[in-house]
Amino acid sequence: MRLLAQQCWLFGCDIRAEHGNQLCAYGLERIRPQNPQLGSSLYCTPADRGAKLCLWAFGIYVGWEEIGGVFLDRFEYAPRVIRHPSATAHPHLPDDVDIASEPHATHDDAYNQLISWVIHYEHWIRATSGQQYRDRCIAAWPKHRWRIPSEHIVPGWQLLLERATPSHTLARSSLNEV
Repeated sequence: MRLLAQQCWLFGCDIRAEHGNQLCAYGLERIRPQNPQLGSSLYCTPADRGAKLCLWAFGIYVGWEEIGGVFLDRFEYAPRVIRHPSATAHPHLPDDVDIASEPHATHDDAYNQLISWVIHYEHWIRATSGQQYRDRCIAAWPKHRWRIPSEHIVPGWQLLLERATPSHTLARSSLNEV
């Protein structure tokens, strides 16, 4: 949970970076809410095998239009199966995320893609902006007790990827949602 909460803070720093919006530079499309006071911008990009990756200030999603995907809420690291954000009704608030009822075996792939994407992004941000940039972003985060040093971010995500058992976690968390 702490790693994901910090990662979402870092994405926000990357949006406001002095050298330009780094999420857009990495290839994500920004979709703003109609009323900026009523939600968070959505950033989307194609992922592997026809999936779509979406980022908000409140979480991350990877999935497919037909079967939905996996959503990680910024403040509770409990993977949830959700319906795919539609082209016409992009969610911009946590309450807009549409929970699906049945996990599908393909959701394991979505979970792994999500974590792998974050790892690749973190490697890219360090290569383009430098380690000191990431350190400044972390130092600016007001969650003093939660800060994870920048050199532990990628290994932390890699550990989650290696220990991932998303089917079990998704089935349990999805059943709790229904």
